[in-house]
Amino acid sequence: MSVKFIDIHTHKDYTHFDVIRLYSFRMVPEQAVQPVSGPFACGVHPWDTDTPNLNELLIQLNDYNNLHAIGECGFDKYRGGAFEIQEQAFRYQVNLSERKHKPLIIHCIGYYNELITLYKQLQPTQKWIVHGFNAHPNLAVQLINAGIYLSFGVAMANPLAKAAASIKVVPQNRLFLETDEANCSIQDVYKLAANHRNESVETIKHTIYKSYISLFES
Repeated sequence: MSVKFIDIHTHKDYTHFDVIRLYSFRMVPEQAVQPVSGPFACGVHPWDTDTPNLNELLIQLNDYNNLHAIGECGFDKYRGGAFEIQEQAFRYQVNLSERKHKPLIIHCIGYYNELITLYKQLQPTQKWIVHGFNAHPNLAVQLINAGIYLSFGVAMANPLAKAAASIKVVPQNRLFLETDEANCSIQDVYKLAANHRNESVETIKHTIYKSYISLFES
């Protein structure tokens, strides 16, 4: 079996012989999800929870039966609808994740305590992955202890970024990496992670691939 690089969250529709990428669609009013080759996720972003078409967008998610994950969805303190509306949309997508037996890709800015509280309250059977994590290591530990996975991207390139410190405290079996919208390759992100964690790229490649198979293909 060939071990590949995993790009767990990207908005770039690309192919590479040595990469499995999870393409992320953002549900937008009056815009159909366009087919792509390979695995994809689809969800209502918290930024879009202030749309009058929110309920319609959420209902449309039920139509996609070949999803590999739900999301990105979640919370943002600075954009989107009021927290109560964001929570309503998030709970709907958690329920969809459970019904479809698909992992959840999460965008979270400023509402980590609320996210942890919801995780403990809802006790999901599907795994939650917070993408683009760039917060304090203590918060990373809290999320890990709750049972949530973390994904890191190019924010690590700044040695003063919180992501650069937080990635050092994440256990191998709770770690994912991503390109998101960055103009770089997932291989570059793996090199950043290897440097911060003092591990080889091959070690990280094998452990993340194993996690991906466990969450998405088992």
